[in-house]
Amino acid sequence: MSASSFSGTPSDLSVATSGMARTRKRFLVLSSAVLMVLGTSMGISFTADTGVTQITTASTGGSLPLVWSATYGVAGGLPTAVTGVGTAGWKYGTTGTGLQSVSTAPVWPTVVAGQAGSVSTAGDIATIDATDTTANYLLITIYITNMRPMALTYNSYSLPFRIYGSTAFSAGAITWSASPISDANGINTANTYITNTSGYETFKLATGAGKYYAVTLDSGGAFYPYQTGAVGAATTPALYITAQRSS
Repeated sequence: MSASSFSGTPSDLSVATSGMARTRKRFLVLSSAVLMVLGTSMGISFTADTGVTQITTASTGGSLPLVWSATYGVAGGLPTAVTGVGTAGWKYGTTGTGLQSVSTAPVWPTVVAGQAGSVSTAGDIATIDATDTTANYLLITIYITNMRPMALTYNSYSLPFRIYGSTAFSAGAITWSASPISDANGINTANTYITNTSGYETFKLATGAGKYYAVTLDSGGAFYPYQTGAVGAATTPALYITAQRSS
């Protein structure tokens, strides 16, 4: 209906126009609600089960390796300067008897469809060697690379990735801070999570003599599986970590 074809009084036109505006507003509100429902039902989310399937790394901006991945159940996987009998190089790892520190895998409870869960045991992900001072900082990015397979199992997730800094380094042994640190941008890693809406996290870490950082997946967080056993599905995240020198 247009104003030129309206045959009533000006007040009638005002009422009609107001009514149409209200109808349109109700339609938009309803449409938004419907889209929100569709977005929820069609959303892709991800999380984990009992550890990580694999960890791969890449060092860029220089020739020296900067990221040392955890290899669960095997001694080693640490920077070359961190060697020797009884070396303590992993935040949650054990030294064993006459062995280099063995990393500990993060653990989840058994995944049950429709039942919420969280990381039950904290574990090691990687050790960052920041002793090379040719750059002032290292940009560390952690990615989850198998999001689609995990989307076939999980509705959402929030995984607590943490960074711990070295407080002492002597005789090849690293002593770690008791609490997660804040990075150079003021990001408190005690409160950082990789979620179904991001899939990655980046930290800026200062370099320096004797500086090492532990990347861990701490206990807590949350995940919500909506089914299990789907073809091509995954219950464990695969991680890719990059380190790049930065000024």
